[in-house]
Amino acid sequence: MVNFLEKDYRRIFDQLDSYKVLSAILVITLIVFSPVFSDSEFLTYDDNWYIYENKDVINLSWDSIINMFLSPLSGQYSPLGEVYNSLLYFIFGNNATAFKIVALIVHLLNVFLLFNILKSIFKDKLLVSVVVLFFAIHPMQVETIGWLSVMFRNSVFFMFLGYFFYVKYLDNNFKKYRLLPVIVCYIAACLFKEQAILFPVGIFLINMNRFDFKFNKRIVIETVFWGLLALIFGLLTIKIIHVGGPSLTGRSISIIERIDVLSKAIIGYNYNFILPLNLSFSYPYPLTVSNHFFLTTVFILVILSLGIFFSIKNKIFRFGFLWLLGFLSLSLALSFFSIRETFMADRYVYIGIIGFSILLYSILVKLKNTILSQNSFMVILLCFSMFCAIISFKRVSVFKNSKNLWTNAVKANPQNQYANNSLGFYYRTANDFEKAEHYYKKAIEIDSSYFLAHNNLGYIYAKKKKYGNAIYHFTKAISFYPPYKDAYVNRAAVAKEINRDELLLMDLKKIIEFEPSNVNYREELIKVLFKKKNYSEAVSEAIKVLKYDSKNRLAISYIGRSYFYLHKYKEAIPFITNLMKSEKNNGYYFFIRSVSYYQTGNLGNALKDLQSAQKLGYKIDNNYLDLIIREVKKINN
Repeated sequence: MVNFLEKDYRRIFDQLDSYKVLSAILVITLIVFSPVFSDSEFLTYDDNWYIYENKDVINLSWDSIINMFLSPLSGQYSPLGEVYNSLLYFIFGNNATAFKIVALIVHLLNVFLLFNILKSIFKDKLLVSVVVLFFAIHPMQVETIGWLSVMFRNSVFFMFLGYFFYVKYLDNNFKKYRLLPVIVCYIAACLFKEQAILFPVGIFLINMNRFDFKFNKRIVIETVFWGLLALIFGLLTIKIIHVGGPSLTGRSISIIERIDVLSKAIIGYNYNFILPLNLSFSYPYPLTVSNHFFLTTVFILVILSLGIFFSIKNKIFRFGFLWLLGFLSLSLALSFFSIRETFMADRYVYIGIIGFSILLYSILVKLKNTILSQNSFMVILLCFSMFCAIISFKRVSVFKNSKNLWTNAVKANPQNQYANNSLGFYYRTANDFEKAEHYYKKAIEIDSSYFLAHNNLGYIYAKKKKYGNAIYHFTKAISFYPPYKDAYVNRAAVAKEINRDELLLMDLKKIIEFEPSNVNYREELIKVLFKKKNYSEAVSEAIKVLKYDSKNRLAISYIGRSYFYLHKYKEAIPFITNLMKSEKNNGYYFFIRSVSYYQTGNLGNALKDLQSAQKLGYKIDNNYLDLIIREVKKINN
């Protein structure tokens, strides 16, 4: 009976048309993600500065497109991502629902391409269908569709398209011109997201699987070529990160802590794939080393050893194992080197899900050949698929808006300082400062050195006019992370409000170190220097402003007046004269130029300016007026 059922399953599945199977998967995916079709909002985490507050995105023009390609944005370079968002914004405006529908369409295209790629790699139709289905609907994929700032989904489209063309290249006797679209796709993928540098992993595995994991000269040459391209993009990414600003983390991590976090990430990703019941948008970096560090590390080593052992035995398992290691490598490196605020993220596994799925299928096939019946094998696959579909359908609503997102993250882990801080930010944008203060304080309670929460709490105190508390928390943020510019900006604003000129002066100088070309901050610095009668430095700073904006009226004004108060009357005259082109009715400028002319011996112009100042209603000292008149008469006589 069992043998009959096994043959029946195989016969039925083999007779199914591939594209009917694909169509079914696409329909299931649409149903699972159907909540995105209504009531979606942009998130207050990255969607703001990356999309709807990005001037280049919301003002589509040739100049903005050029700027996207020439200027990294907040430490990342994804010009095609900005162009993509700009086109959507041009078409749909501030409609987040439309953006998410397009994101889902991109995901569906990725599903379509993946099915065709795997179909050309594996003969097992059930394997292909299962892997594509899990890629399409696994709950860990929801973040990549629900969070609009994730450009990796678009990057993956070009990666998969590149793999599709590469398979065609292999099928057509390695004609070199067929590599051109592959290269173009790779470049496009990298211009969407730097994670696409892992593209050669797929190329390598497709090659090795096709030739039974045996090297030849062509494979070696191509591997070197793709590796060099990856190296170029990698170095470019590192340079852009440095140009874009300091890392978000300011930690000093020991090697033990790094290994511990790496182990937790590996276990976490595996657990979330099998039991995606407690997924979170944010997985906070562990504040302490695990009490089970040794056991955890040994467990990971055993798992990796078993993976290597079974990879030697089974070609399909080997493909999945190497695929998973390859496409998780960047994520695990981020965990190990503590580059991000969080040590793992669902979106990092968008392609890695393929490796997980192949491994799961391979293990179940092995069990089917030993202890499982065909019925049990199919039931497990069916149940896991339904389980994933239900969890994903529910999770899509989590990404409807920021409140849902961060409330869910806090619920998943109440001790998540990042989630508490972000939920506070949501309430802050909703002008509910009491709740915002509560969650910011909770974040600081969890991690007293969390500089973002200190800065945000300081902002709330500033809004409440509790300026002492505000300065305290801004200062805390700076002490925990000195390169954090926003804290200096916020503290400077408070210092200006309460006339703390020394503090304002110090912060403005620091801010200008971060943004040397920002004229607005330099103008504020000039005003403070002038107010404190530091005229020489005011002139120096104003001259720097003119290098960025040669017609800046404020800088010209302060140079002229500063020279005047420094008694450098000859130097003052041209700047005051320049300023008076647009200030013809300002009696004060006529007066100080009059004094400057007098001090340089130009009595005629001194008298003319003094009379003009008087006509404009500027109050003139009669003794000075009489003096000028007498001096002019002496010269005329």
